[in-house]
Amino acid sequence: MLIKMSGTGGAIVRDEVVGKDAWSSKHIVETLCPALDLAGGAVRCAPAEGYPIEVKVTVPAAEGQTPPASVTVTRCGRNLLKGTKTLENNEEVASLTGTVSGEELLNGCHTLRTNKAWQGYKINFSAVAQRAGLRVGDIVTYSIWAKMDGTAANNIQYGFWTTPSIASISGSRPWNYTPEAAKAWRQLSYTFTVTPEILAVTSLRIECDYNDAEDYMQEQAQTLYAAPQLEVGSRATAHEPYQGEVFTLPLTNGEAEATIPALAGENTLLANVGALKVTGRADPAEAIAALQGRAEALSGKADPARTLKGTLLASAWGEDGTQTVALTGLAAGAKGILGLGDALTDAQAQAALGAQLVKTAQAAGSVTIKAFGTVPEVDIPIQVLIVG
Repeated sequence: MLIKMSGTGGAIVRDEVVGKDAWSSKHIVETLCPALDLAGGAVRCAPAEGYPIEVKVTVPAAEGQTPPASVTVTRCGRNLLKGTKTLENNEEVASLTGTVSGEELLNGCHTLRTNKAWQGYKINFSAVAQRAGLRVGDIVTYSIWAKMDGTAANNIQYGFWTTPSIASISGSRPWNYTPEAAKAWRQLSYTFTVTPEILAVTSLRIECDYNDAEDYMQEQAQTLYAAPQLEVGSRATAHEPYQGEVFTLPLTNGEAEATIPALAGENTLLANVGALKVTGRADPAEAIAALQGRAEALSGKADPARTLKGTLLASAWGEDGTQTVALTGLAAGAKGILGLGDALTDAQAQAALGAQLVKTAQAAGSVTIKAFGTVPEVDIPIQVLIVG
């Protein structure tokens, strides 16, 4: 008997009876959305959309000390910095020198134009770490986009610097570009491990040290910056606005537990004290890719069809009506069919039709779309069917 009837009249498929060749819905979920079970001071994961994240914080008892009444858990996306889309000069910005423009945009982000070397966007790392819950031993990556505007007299050099200065990480980097190459936007990033000294840093930045004159005035060229990002992990990713929320959990007998709603895409979770454990269900993308690989091996097909999804954000259109959308897994030379996403609302469908959307460029991990009609004022989901 393969089906056992429940007391409410529903049918329950028993995995141990149906065998390995037939999958129940429970088996499908467990295979495509495997269990998340991660631990650390800072945890980065990609949970399945719609599934909650279970968090548990354990604070060991310290002899002679009164345990805290509560702990805080911060949940955000990739970016730990606030206000980076508009380059907001908030309490966690050590210095912001130059002219911020909402007209001159990079992928929907405001830009900062400086007229002197050693100027730009500097973060108060100590304040960010305290608010977000970064601790000694965490591995983080700081990045910012930069370019030179105008005609520079010499090659352009950038460096990574801290105040107080930490000799092991501060200094010029191999980011040296010819005057012509420096005119292109590029993401500069530096990965480091948090130490007690770094937790005391009140100014952390990536800056240009190019100068035309002894006083470092740039009379012929100016440096532009945009889209700064601080994220857990050892690689820089595409910029995203801050999506943080702080949860305060009561501590009972050294433990605190809660169910936290997951953000779509990558989530970063940090606890201000103790050991953090995160459980839930993983995004199915990795499991689906593995199954596709197995299908390739069995069928001999080198490039099985697959669908990649993204969103054209209403807030990310450039002045020229273009927008670059991240599509994880897209190869620069991949062949595919670009279309609108499923289940569009009437407003989204009408906006898409009026926009006359056309793909104008493709790179590894992204496509660029141009609106030849009216720029949409609503978010529009898109998808690409990869066929080769």
